[in-house]
Amino acid sequence: MPYTEETINKIIKDFQNLLMDADNFSSLGSNQIEKQDTEYKQFWLGLRKEGPETLGLIKHLIEVLDDKLSKNEEVEEEGVKRGRETAEYLKSQGFMSGKKDKENKKEKQGVVTAPMMEME
Repeated sequence: MPYTEETINKIIKDFQNLLMDADNFSSLGSNQIEKQDTEYKQFWLGLRKEGPETLGLIKHLIEVLDDKLSKNEEVEEEGVKRGRETAEYLKSQGFMSGKKDKENKKEKQGVVTAPMMEME
């Protein structure tokens, strides 16, 4: 069953109405005589009709939520993977050890360092 917004709203409204009717149901009739158990049959039948629809909707919504959570986890895993790759690249370039940062700071201050030359 496709769960359009209209279908979802109808299922919820029907179930709310059934709950409201059951809540407002008095076990005493208009003549204050205790109603028979058969009077409750309308709610049992209502639950038999509305219950499966409501349960189906709940299961559908849980499935939708699980799918969204799964996609979020995949995106998060991809982000973590890219973060690691970026960190490895920066480390390979000397930025993670502080070496490049020190060199850049010296360059900004105007200090030039020459590589050590090997003496023969």
